[in-house]
Amino acid sequence: MAASTRQVSGSAETYFAKKLASNEKTVRDKAVKKLRTWISTRRSVSSGLTESDMLKLWKGLFYCMWMSDKPKVQEELAETIAQLLHSFQITAAAVDYLDGFYKTICREWHGIDRLRLDKFYL
Repeated sequence: MAASTRQVSGSAETYFAKKLASNEKTVRDKAVKKLRTWISTRRSVSSGLTESDMLKLWKGLFYCMWMSDKPKVQEELAETIAQLLHSFQITAAAVDYLDGFYKTICREWHGIDRLRLDKFYL
């Protein structure tokens, strides 16, 4: 998968960000599953993700949630995204994952309109 991922878009992180932000739920769901697998295959060594790489992944995850319409879908996706943290065996990589979340929320927060924000109140 990694070789074909890189051929498509130049980097796995960019590939995942694009798929996670897809308009189609089935594409987003597959991307989340593949991301979990991709992270877990990298967990025996340092994640090797730069801050820029992690922010690309988080931008994709942010828009994956953004595109979710129904409360049940949002709840399940939020749980899945939170569980990705446990895919990192190395503490530093897990901290980088959390750091990417906070930086993404800080960057994107002011772009969330009131109606969309109300939609995400679980």
